[in-house]
Amino acid sequence: MKKNMVKKALCMALAGAMLLPAAVSADEIGFHAEGYPITDEPVTLRILINNAVENPSDMNELSIMQQWMEETGVNIEWIMAGGDGWSDKMNLMLATGDLPDLIAGQVGIDNIIRYGTEGTFIQMDELIDQYMPNLQDRFAQSKWVKAVCVAPDGHIYATPTGNEGPWMRMPDEPVINQRWLDNLGLEMPTTTDELYNVLKAFKEQDADGDGDPNNEIPLAFQGSNVTDIRGMHFILSYFGIPTSTRTFNLDAVDGKVVFLPEYYGDQYKDAIKFINKLWEEGLIDPDAMTCNYTQYAAKLSTEAVGMANIVALQDEVIDPALIEQYTYFAPIKAYEDVEPQVFIREQFGSGNGWVITSACEYPEVAARFIDWVYTPEHSIQLMEGKFDDRLVWTEDDSYENGGYYLVSPAPEGMSSLQWKFQNAPNGVAVLTLMDVYEKIVRLPETDDRVKACDDIYIQYADPEPMAEVYFSEEESLRVSQLKTELDDYVNRTVANWVMNGGIDEEYDGFIEELKKIGMEEYVEIQQNGYDRFNTAMAE
Repeated sequence: MKKNMVKKALCMALAGAMLLPAAVSADEIGFHAEGYPITDEPVTLRILINNAVENPSDMNELSIMQQWMEETGVNIEWIMAGGDGWSDKMNLMLATGDLPDLIAGQVGIDNIIRYGTEGTFIQMDELIDQYMPNLQDRFAQSKWVKAVCVAPDGHIYATPTGNEGPWMRMPDEPVINQRWLDNLGLEMPTTTDELYNVLKAFKEQDADGDGDPNNEIPLAFQGSNVTDIRGMHFILSYFGIPTSTRTFNLDAVDGKVVFLPEYYGDQYKDAIKFINKLWEEGLIDPDAMTCNYTQYAAKLSTEAVGMANIVALQDEVIDPALIEQYTYFAPIKAYEDVEPQVFIREQFGSGNGWVITSACEYPEVAARFIDWVYTPEHSIQLMEGKFDDRLVWTEDDSYENGGYYLVSPAPEGMSSLQWKFQNAPNGVAVLTLMDVYEKIVRLPETDDRVKACDDIYIQYADPEPMAEVYFSEEESLRVSQLKTELDDYVNRTVANWVMNGGIDEEYDGFIEELKKIGMEEYVEIQQNGYDRFNTAMAE
């Protein structure tokens, strides 16, 4: 017994020591608490990043990265782990202790709490107070910015990230091919029955007018998971279920967290049966359940489809002529007495930003290096590209400063998203609040999406959208396990129902299995986090 107590005390002491920055004096490199460069002697930071496949193979080729290094005096050694390998690479490094100095974001709330409380990620509270004035300014500007990154133990292990651009309120939304409707003399569908008839006409009546009635794709989406971004979840919203690609199978109703398949039982069944009907009649792209983003974007860019779920047309469609064919439209009604519900959230961020690991030799340098990100000018350039490069100045008196930056057009044959990632990194946690879009940059390519949200979708908004929340260390470990098992079971089961049917006969057993996995415990833990988040926002 004594041996176990001594062992436990030793582990706790070691964990406590890991919470402290590395005990190496910054004086030997000429560290400056203010001004640039940060040090007299050059320092290299190893940074793990979830890069995009469209990014250069050497991230330091980006002009904004060169500016970052030149101004701070810090060299960057990037560990590129983007795409399908991100989670595996990050989790392996965390599990083995082969740590970078920094991770640039997208670590995951569960990982932040787990590795923060055990000391793999250092506490940033004092570093923020002493060395991060830019981030402190952002804390003061918007209440949610700090609220989302304070862990249940009161400490900060990761910086905030987010975007208050008004188009960010909805993660994705469907569009329909207006030219195809016009070709066939069809009205915009307003009910699920009308939608079915429109999609059937798209399939059978040569909607694109090329003389071949067999090459149309009536409906396209990406991914078999019911909450995938660009996925099938928008159809559930027609049945009054406000799904989110941010909070997955959860919603909040009158202050209570609910699990979507259980709470919306009959509506959920009806939604999946409708998708199954479309699948069985060949009205959904046969590749929808298996295609990745690159394949999906290529499909949208090479052959028009009748209806698709997208994030932004300019990001996913290269040909301007194809972009012009599509239009946003009001959510479809499945029932006369139940309104559609869509997920719209006015707070566009989370505490899923930068972390400093226990391997970092100079955490003060890392903190000041990260703080460079948190000016409005630097965040927007890391998100969209460098001023006077991809972002070009336009004289205009619509902003107080007499002008603003615009994104320059993508080169021929390149989508807006491809053009973006040739100039800006994916995976670097940034924070762009409304002042960026009020005084520095205009993104007119988002105007249609903002207008659609304001004019169409806002009236169907979920009155209480579920937030992404923090958990205690104990809660985090459990919720991570439960979330993986529950979401995996939901996704596998729903995908099978979409392709093969059988939901009516199997639904009761499905709910019972969710309970066996731990659905009720999972909801209870989420409720604890949701209550803490609401308390923090009220303070």
